[in-house]
Order: sequence, then structure tokens, then C-alpha cells
Amino acid sequence: MSLVGNLRIYRKTSLRKDQLFSHTKIGIKKQLEDFRWVLAGYYHRPVGAICSNSTIDQIIKLLPETKSDYAQIEGFNRAHFVLWNHLDEINEIISPLRVFVREKRTIVEQVT
Repeated sequence: MSLVGNLRIYRKTSLRKDQLFSHTKIGIKKQLEDFRWVLAGYYHRPVGAICSNSTIDQIIKLLPETKSDYAQIEGFNRAHFVLWNHLDEINEIISPLRVFVREKRTIVEQVT
């Protein structure tokens, strides 16, 4: 029988709330990049033709909700842009970050 993977016991690390937002952003960026690869395979197009890294960064930065919000992003200004057909999936991917930002705003409003 062969062993595969890490042989050491995984260390437990404490959750640092100040890093939670940045880690969430990194995870969502990774999910959007994976989704871009899936769409590239589905449409038989190069990954760069689906969207650029700057488009993904703008999606994470602006957290758009409506079509007009998406139209403000540089990559979405093309009429036949592939991601226009997949806004539901993108909204589902970025929803945890959107909820995190809303909760953070309500906490700040309650304190002030």
C-alpha cells in the first residue's frame, strides 16, 4: 500500500478576522479564473479571449450587481462578450464577498 500526500499531521491555525476578507478575495479570484478556463473549453476559445486578468480584478473590486454595473467594467464593454451570457454564474461566485462587504458596512453603521 502506498501513501500519497502530506505525511505530517496538519497544524491547526487560528482564524484571524483581519485576514478573512483578503483570503475570501483570493478564493473568489481563483474561482473566477477556474470559471474562465471552463468557458474557454466550452466555447473552444483561448482563455485570453474569454476575459483578461484585469477584468477579473475589476469584478472583485467593484462587485457589480446589475447589468449597468457590469457595463462599467472595461472588458464588458464589448457587445458580444461571452461573459454577458453567464452573469448568473458570476453573481453566484462573487456572492460570498458581496455578503461579507454588506455585513461589514452594517457593523460600521451600527458602531457609528
